[in-house]
Amino acid sequence: MRMMRAFAFLAVPALLVLGGCSGDSYDEPATDPDVEKALTQMVHDWNDAVVKADVGPIERILADDFLATLPDGRVMSKRQHIEEVATGAYKVSEISTSTPDVRVFGDTAVVTFGEKETSRTGKDDTSGRSLWTEVFVKRDGRWQVVAEQGTRLN
Repeated sequence: MRMMRAFAFLAVPALLVLGGCSGDSYDEPATDPDVEKALTQMVHDWNDAVVKADVGPIERILADDFLATLPDGRVMSKRQHIEEVATGAYKVSEISTSTPDVRVFGDTAVVTFGEKETSRTGKDDTSGRSLWTEVFVKRDGRWQVVAEQGTRLN
């Protein structure tokens, strides 16, 4: 019994330190609604830019060190993605997404969503449904995507 009290005496302060030094931190919202809205809009802006083959927004949304792991297993850099969109090697006629789930961890955010697209990569029909995880980082006061991973559903 004495051992249990000693453990509780030591464990409670340790948990408070690990939890942010205050029990009140559990009541704070996990995500700033403005950040959630901005990152959700960036997902939609990127998809719209791909459909329109407008690389300007893509250039701003993706960090220079961006890397994507695509549903077909290819790894693609920002430059490669922009080149595929600009040349028409990757052509999307329609994209629809589920409501993104945004989780913010300081200057890093993880955004997940489902997507359905009608697309071609080269001569191959790449239309279908997929799930995406995107990692955003806030650098110099602005959010950009540094990584994404897609999983094919069908």
